[in-house]
Amino acid sequence: MQISSKQFYDTQLKSMQDLQADVNKLQQQISSGKQLTKPSDDPIVFSQTSRLQLQVDNLDQYARNITLASARVNQQSSTVGQAANIATRMQELVLQGANDTMSATDRNAIAIELKNLTSQLVDLGNTVDQNGEAIFGGFRAKAPVFTPDANGKVHYSGDNGVHELQVGDGVTVQAGVDGTNTFMAVRIPGESHPRSAFDIANDAIALLQAGKSTSGSVSEVKSMVDHFSNVQTLAGSQLARLDAQKNVNDNASLTLKTTLSSLQDTNLEVAATQFQQKSLNLNASQQTFAKIANTSLFNYLK
Repeated sequence: MQISSKQFYDTQLKSMQDLQADVNKLQQQISSGKQLTKPSDDPIVFSQTSRLQLQVDNLDQYARNITLASARVNQQSSTVGQAANIATRMQELVLQGANDTMSATDRNAIAIELKNLTSQLVDLGNTVDQNGEAIFGGFRAKAPVFTPDANGKVHYSGDNGVHELQVGDGVTVQAGVDGTNTFMAVRIPGESHPRSAFDIANDAIALLQAGKSTSGSVSEVKSMVDHFSNVQTLAGSQLARLDAQKNVNDNASLTLKTTLSSLQDTNLEVAATQFQQKSLNLNASQQTFAKIANTSLFNYLK
């Protein structure tokens, strides 16, 4: 069957164009490291990878939230630990002040130390984070949130808001505690209403300044020590939950990224081999076409 020069030319040109397209695609896959560079490469796989990438992005956001929550809870836990140490020292001083052999001078010296410790407790309550926001202020985070009045009574200007962060699909956690539940809600056995840690300390100071025994404050200060210990325990449980969720997220992220890689990442060894082979084929086709185009046979067929 006689072949027209136009048919021959079109067939050879189409073949070389296809080879050139393959070479360009392989070159792009090798340079980018991705098999798919646009949806038309494989619409179904591209859709799958898009969904998987969205899940990976969500997990990355959860990881950032866990980091933020952990930092806040850790800072609060450390601060409450210092408050617990202060409360323990207060307990020691109140036990000393309950001794009937103490003189008025001795009691006054204890009162002075208790006042200094109370001031330190106020400072701890006004601890700020790296952004300058009071960590115990709830949603009203402008420091200071604990302020003594002229009589030494400490008032709280924050609120009971607690920051919540999403750390997993359908999983949210509270990032810390507010100032009310940390410093203003000490439960004392036999009393129906909680008391402020500052009021408990001030009551003991008032007794000492009046030259009286602090035996009535012993159980209250002990309750303060127990309270701060409980708040620390709560922080520990929050951190444990965050760590557990982080492990869940890390495992899920690893699985998703492995699957994503298998779908979209270029097998460089295979791609390099194919690139070399198709480049050779393209070069051979181009040389063959040029030779045939210049032969007398080609001119005869025209």
